[in-house]
Amino acid sequence: MCGLDQLFVGHGMCSEAFTYKIEGKYKVRFTPLNIDGKELATTS
Repeated sequence: MCGLDQLFVGHGMCSEAFTYKIEGKYKVRFTPLNIDGKELATTS
């Protein structure tokens, strides 16, 4: 179960799209879209 402080990347529709090393450290950036489909500021 996902808690409020967790985000699982690569699950659901994107399942197995990413390969991770168990001891790796990763940085993820997201580019949200507004209701019109225009990109908003990418996260840092």
